[in-house]
Amino acid sequence: MRHLSLLFLVALPAAAQTQGLCRFPCAHGDRVVFSCEGDLWEAPLDGGEARRLTSAPGKEQHAAYSPDGKWLAFTADYDGSSDVYVMPSRGGEPRRLTWSPDAERVIGWDREGQVLFRARGDLPFGRWTAWRVAPSGGDPVKVALAEAMQVSFAADGRCAFVMWMWENQHWKRYSGGLAADIWVGDVEKKTFTRLTDWKGNDAYPMWQGDRVFYLADRDGVQNIWSSKPDGSGLTQHTKHAVYDVRFPALSDGKIAYQLGGDIRVFDCASAEDRAVNVKLPSDRLQARARLAEPASNIERFGLSPDGTRLVAGARGDVFTIPFKEGRLIDLTNTPAARERSAAWSPDGKLVACLSDATGEYEIWLLDPTQAQPARQLTKNGKDWKLPPVWSPDSAKLAYADMEGRLWTLDAATGAAKQVDACGTWEISTYSWSPDSRFLAYDFPSETWNGTIKVHDTKEGRTEVVTDSRWNSYSPSWDPEGKFLAFLSARTINPKSGDYTFEYNFGIDETVKPYLLRLTAAARASFEPREGGLVTEEKEEEEEKDGDGEEKKKKKKKNGGSGKPEPPPPVTVEWDGLFERCVVAPVPAGICRDLVYAKDRLLWIASRNKGWASGDEDEATSLVALELKSKKKHVVAKGATAFAVSGDGERIVVRVGDAFTRLDTSADSLPTGPDATFRTAGWTVPIDPAQEWRQIWNEVWRLERDFFYDPKLHHVDWEAARKKYEPLLPRVSSREELNDLIGEMIAELSNSHAYISGGDDRAAKPVRVGSLGARLEPDAAAGRYRVARILRGDVFDPKRTSPLIAAGVIEGEFLFAVDGSPVKAGEGWQRLLVDKAEKPVLLRFGRKPDGSDARDVYVVALGGDGALVYADWVEKTRRYVDEKSGGKVGYVHVPDMGGRGLVEFGRQFPWQSQKDALVVDVRWNSGGNTHGMILERLRRSTTHFDKPRHFRPEPVYWRSVRGHLVALMNHGTASDGENFVHAWQHDNLGPVIGTRSWGGLVGYRGDKNLVDGGFNAQPEFAHYGWDGKWVVEGDGAIPGIEVLNDPKSLGDGREPQLDRAIEEALSRIAKEPRTPPASPEPPDRSK
Repeated sequence: MRHLSLLFLVALPAAAQTQGLCRFPCAHGDRVVFSCEGDLWEAPLDGGEARRLTSAPGKEQHAAYSPDGKWLAFTADYDGSSDVYVMPSRGGEPRRLTWSPDAERVIGWDREGQVLFRARGDLPFGRWTAWRVAPSGGDPVKVALAEAMQVSFAADGRCAFVMWMWENQHWKRYSGGLAADIWVGDVEKKTFTRLTDWKGNDAYPMWQGDRVFYLADRDGVQNIWSSKPDGSGLTQHTKHAVYDVRFPALSDGKIAYQLGGDIRVFDCASAEDRAVNVKLPSDRLQARARLAEPASNIERFGLSPDGTRLVAGARGDVFTIPFKEGRLIDLTNTPAARERSAAWSPDGKLVACLSDATGEYEIWLLDPTQAQPARQLTKNGKDWKLPPVWSPDSAKLAYADMEGRLWTLDAATGAAKQVDACGTWEISTYSWSPDSRFLAYDFPSETWNGTIKVHDTKEGRTEVVTDSRWNSYSPSWDPEGKFLAFLSARTINPKSGDYTFEYNFGIDETVKPYLLRLTAAARASFEPREGGLVTEEKEEEEEKDGDGEEKKKKKKKNGGSGKPEPPPPVTVEWDGLFERCVVAPVPAGICRDLVYAKDRLLWIASRNKGWASGDEDEATSLVALELKSKKKHVVAKGATAFAVSGDGERIVVRVGDAFTRLDTSADSLPTGPDATFRTAGWTVPIDPAQEWRQIWNEVWRLERDFFYDPKLHHVDWEAARKKYEPLLPRVSSREELNDLIGEMIAELSNSHAYISGGDDRAAKPVRVGSLGARLEPDAAAGRYRVARILRGDVFDPKRTSPLIAAGVIEGEFLFAVDGSPVKAGEGWQRLLVDKAEKPVLLRFGRKPDGSDARDVYVVALGGDGALVYADWVEKTRRYVDEKSGGKVGYVHVPDMGGRGLVEFGRQFPWQSQKDALVVDVRWNSGGNTHGMILERLRRSTTHFDKPRHFRPEPVYWRSVRGHLVALMNHGTASDGENFVHAWQHDNLGPVIGTRSWGGLVGYRGDKNLVDGGFNAQPEFAHYGWDGKWVVEGDGAIPGIEVLNDPKSLGDGREPQLDRAIEEALSRIAKEPRTPPASPEPPDRSK
């Protein structure tokens, strides 16, 4: 593998490029500005050499020329947050215009020379509103649109806008509920009409002259279209057939846009469309070879046989790391390939790993001394392989693949034998007997419970040794060959929920270790025997006669290649094995990764953390059970993984990024620097350009191998790679790579095809604090006045304004922040930079002259998101209550995850006993808990319980007494759509709103990329009893379609909510759900 890297390094100089991946262009006069490498550049409109305008560590994007061409407005994260800046168009010092805790994005300029931008913060769910701000600074002014993500103004003041659109969606030919439509209208008069209503995307409206230009993909490829404001004269202007038109910007009568990696400009007057050939004289700083710190990227790890070295895959190479002395060794050194899942052979002579050096992952064998070249062991290509596991005699390996097959592999010849195949799920854990004859493994059954199987490699016999009634997994052999240990969920100990919130039970902490006695004579050291319990003295005598100190002395120790005497043959008495199962003497818990080492069982234990944030206790620990004494030890709190050395004497434990070595018999984690492997200060050379190509190829393979449809929606996947791969040499940053990969996987036209993260350059985050209030400039007073305080949930300090507890009321004036005076027009939020979640001293007064001003001490919020949401929910609940006369309850569920369960638990109990209940899943972002919530909503009140002295109560505690109505919209996504589909299937009540997102092919997200980046493969498609696919593509359809149109929202009305209240009241009128009076008790005297 080392030879491969040399070839790539030699070839690099010839691959130098003068082209970049040019994005977010804008043209004016004879110049064009664009983003590349995270910086702004300017180039001649006729083509030629570009000039870099910015060079900050963060990103500068979405630049827009002012109408006179003298200024550039752009979005940047100079200070760690996404804000609006301006600077002279030919370059110069940027001026910051916004200081919000939330993100802002430049849209462009209006006709009066104000910067147009969009911001989050005023609306829940990350929805955008449009704002204006003067380039000279001052207070932003909101555009009078209730919701707007992109807006363009005509000369007469009318505007074209989209309420939402989905940028960077990685989903081409999308036609779900989030497909954008363009509206036109008059902001002042609040008159709006929908310009487009095509099922696909109509986005980026740009008003030029008497036409509205926009992007649409009506022929499958996104191009520029336009029409008159009344919708007539529909015209397609560009007809690109390969790449989509992306990120258009209108300025000076020209639309600049990205096509592939190039810039093109369309002249709205002449209809001329031309390319701008840009040469980029860049040092490609982010693509240059550099040193990286790989400790946080360590993947699977293990120990040398004697425990003196750690072997681990990190940043695409396999390393061995000394415990105390010695050098850190890179065994592979392949900048253009990735090695992972390293495992040291028990005899110390070889390290097995997976490598994609051939273009597909194969098993390779490495010499830890580097004396011999790497040897490729498998050549079966297109099957994603799970980690290889050595047999104790170092002669064989076992591995599993993505199709549920389990294999054994001859380490000398590479000959492979299929052991088993599972059609339910992957076989994920497998363990060799100490004599290397038997292979134990988990086998997911048709009940979805795992079973343990044992395969005899000598006789070819395979037996199921556990019951499929229970979920069993993680087999591990006793080093002496007398027992097979495994984990199994057999302890059923239901726990009742809090009566305040629910009447239900939950079952967790069900797992214990179990031992199978391989022969009838075998007895675990904790088991009773004839004559009573085994004594400690007898155990010591047996140890001396067996392994003991004498046997240890016979082991050869030579640089990590110790050779213990061959273990005795393992005997498995198949008859009765199923029943010879004993449970370890420990309480049940949540357990994984069982290892039998010496007379100890080791495993990772976890606890069921709450769904709410703020639970900071360590969730996982390394636990040891001494079988002889039956003592349980928590060896390492916070441990997430561990490995045992080949001789069984030592283990290494990972806690965070630290790898600590300890004896297998240790009861606690040693402390101090001498106890850990030498990963501090560890750096490795990386070549980003080659690493990016490896990531590119890996994502392509992952989608090929795990996309739910093996035909990949009939997309020619090889052609898709070839379509975008020519742009790969132009990539100059990790963000650009993600963008290019996103375009490729978007060809699958499917939900949940994500790419994000990775080792990317970023500015240091500097958060802006929030007071949970809206302050407006008062021109007469020359001060900022508190216009509105967001109350939210006043009982939760993270969900309410800190001004409330400080006694500040609406109408007061702000005079100073931390001693710095502030006047209207100066921007009060700038004084809260780096104040998030920190104490702040504020000066407030009710009189504008400050004569009654006082100091108040608060802790600024870290953002407005939770507060804005809580305030919106409470406002909506009060509205429903008032409009229905108290008859209708209201619950909003923001997602089908932890946050959604928390909100459901907050809202549902005290709203459930109304005559009707509106369940709102608009903007529900999905998750995996829809069934939990539906289970509670399906509980109907069947009858009542009448105590002697008190009022009746429902027999089914916390059941739904009244009618149910659901609300959904375009933001209802993923598992939120599962919720709607199941609701409609069960006919729980009417569903009101608009078509949902349309994404119901799930993913597991367990295959990180070499630099820690994330790629999701849509793997789990949903279909119904009718044999048809559910939701994906089109979205769930409401029974009653109602749109929240711009005018209604601008007037403070929600037609969807009003219709839900109307439907609820109508059902109450037809079928009242008021509990009847209790009947007269019967006369039992006769």
